[in-house]
Amino acid sequence: MTQPHEPTEAQKAEVRALASMGVPHEHIATYIGIDKKTMYKYYREILDKAKIQANMKMAQCLFKQVQEGSTAATIFWLKAQAGWQDRQALELSGELKVETKSIGAIFEDG
Repeated sequence: MTQPHEPTEAQKAEVRALASMGVPHEHIATYIGIDKKTMYKYYREILDKAKIQANMKMAQCLFKQVQEGSTAATIFWLKAQAGWQDRQALELSGELKVETKSIGAIFEDG
């Protein structure tokens, strides 16, 4: 009979670090050496908070880049947060010429 899992502080730190980097939960469980059900039983709060904290850090980095004038960061922010979209316009200028052939001419050419 296997003994119940007893999370160590080192394992908690590893789970936190891996989850904050976006490592899939099944890979974290394999790394720790437990199944997913056991991982969720002992590490659920850590898994949930680590993802939130990682997203918060990334948002802070992005926001800082926007404030510092990064054009790419500003465009991304406006698309993600303000609903901006790329719009493409097709502008035609000049004369439009359309060549037509009769059905008979098409068969004679080919």
